[in-house]
Amino acid sequence: MPRACMFDSIRTRHLPLFFAVAGLLLATLFLLFYRLVFQAIDLAFEQQNLASHASIIPNLQKSRQTLVRQARILHVSRGIRRQFAGETDLVILAQSLDVFARRWFERTKNPSIRGVSYLDARRNPIVGIDFQQDDQVVDLGQLADVVPETAAAMGPNVIRGSLTALPSGEMDVHIATLADSTMVLRTLFDINHRRTKALLGHVVVDQSLEDVIDWTGGIDRRLVVYDRQNRHLIYDSDDISRTGIALETGAPDLAQPLSSGASETSNEKHYSTRFDVDKESFLLTHEEVGDPPWDLVTTVRILTGPLEFQGTVLIVASIFFVSIGGLTIYVLVTRIRNRSEALEEANQIVSHHNQMLEQELRTAHDMQMRLMPTSDPKLAGYDIVGHCRPAEAVGGDFFQYFTPGEGRLLFGLADVTGHGMQAAIPTMVFSGLLNTQVEYTPEPQELMQRLNQSLHRVLEKRTFICFSIGELHSTTGTIRISNGGCPFPYHYRTRTGTVDEIDLSAIPLGVRAESAYGTTEITIEPGDVVVLCSDGIIEAANPEGELFGYDRTREVIRQAGKQSLSARQLIQRVLDDVERFAGDGKQEDDQTVVVLRAESSAAPAPSELSRN
Repeated sequence: MPRACMFDSIRTRHLPLFFAVAGLLLATLFLLFYRLVFQAIDLAFEQQNLASHASIIPNLQKSRQTLVRQARILHVSRGIRRQFAGETDLVILAQSLDVFARRWFERTKNPSIRGVSYLDARRNPIVGIDFQQDDQVVDLGQLADVVPETAAAMGPNVIRGSLTALPSGEMDVHIATLADSTMVLRTLFDINHRRTKALLGHVVVDQSLEDVIDWTGGIDRRLVVYDRQNRHLIYDSDDISRTGIALETGAPDLAQPLSSGASETSNEKHYSTRFDVDKESFLLTHEEVGDPPWDLVTTVRILTGPLEFQGTVLIVASIFFVSIGGLTIYVLVTRIRNRSEALEEANQIVSHHNQMLEQELRTAHDMQMRLMPTSDPKLAGYDIVGHCRPAEAVGGDFFQYFTPGEGRLLFGLADVTGHGMQAAIPTMVFSGLLNTQVEYTPEPQELMQRLNQSLHRVLEKRTFICFSIGELHSTTGTIRISNGGCPFPYHYRTRTGTVDEIDLSAIPLGVRAESAYGTTEITIEPGDVVVLCSDGIIEAANPEGELFGYDRTREVIRQAGKQSLSARQLIQRVLDDVERFAGDGKQEDDQTVVVLRAESSAAPAPSELSRN
């Protein structure tokens, strides 16, 4: 028998066995899938429970930690301890505690706190204050029939009436229902003698329950909060009256699954387990809060009984249709493979184009950097430095220096709308115009007028350029400055140690052809500093959305001037402070700074600003 025919015979003979094995494997896979479906249901409920915990725990921790910290003065204050230890007149004690508690509430301004009550060592009320009714005055004589032991007790009935029965404990937490049906989370702190530690009394702080535990469960969901240390219930959404009693007594249906779940996952912060009650299945999710030492337990009823039979029928039907689907899948996979190969070729083309684009961006970046000086100007008695930090590979900011001669120096800073490639081309156009116009019009005021008219003709309607320029006369120590749309230049005066903003208000270049631009002349003396910066410095934002702003910029310049930092050191200080303020946030705009610092004693005495 030929070799090929022998193999064909073997394949034909074992084909039924092959399909039987394949069918068995397929059925096994479906059964596994069936189990995974119900596991996925449990996982979905678990994630839902954990999501509920995630919305409750942060607020619970914050409110409880804040309360414990703020309420500390109510029970450890020396004044409170002295009054409890020494004052025998309960009326005077009640009035003093009332005043102390109200002043404390005014300082804390914690809106979740409903009231504060002080009790004696036997837990008889002395004074109760309801901060929602803080103007109510209670006649002390009316309370004798309510608390015979302490006729001096005072406070609105809505608070006092719920103080008649309190559970014991060094710091007991439970839920109380006030006379107006408001539910509060009540925390009781002991007041001990400072030296002997003897019990003197108690202070009770009531918080609005909904401000601490914000639970919006449904009919089939339940939330239980209990103290992990003494295992007593704090909150049970099924029955609020169970608060303050032992977990095993108040929620016996949860005690056993909690015990078994904790033993199986002893090192886990949270776990989930299934349990049955009266032929109904529930999923329990347990999670530790941490501080305070409480545990959250969420249960949800799972109605999967009818679904199990339907799932079995679905498996049988699915096995039948999978054989048909297999062929369809094979065809689809073949098509996908062909499309994937085509997509891979397209990806290679896109990758090649991306590499070309990156190379073009690097070239554009190099071209933009060449628009700015590569070295600082040398002028006796003055330190002049500029620096630009683009937000992207190509930016819209740049700065430049010009030396017309006769001891004069022009220094300018420009900020084109937008950044990236959007601003790169207008930046190069403006650089060329500026170089040309400076040769014919070195005066700042006329230069601004000419640049504005030229840019209005060549720029698009929604594109404009913020530009600030200064002209230094080293022989007279004066600077003439003109500004169009940039943040006001800063002038640090070493004589007074103050920083002034040079008020030059004008719209950016290129917006209106008829715009006028004035100049301001200042005189600087040794140690004075003039700073130009783009709005990328002022508008740098931190992750919370707060801007670096003018005040911080002014303060950085003042401190740097006071420390007599060089121009380059001052720029580095500004950029470091902005980067530190912004944190890990993305730099949204280009950041450019130009600094001129007078060093020579040849500069004349300062004079007032003058305007042209």
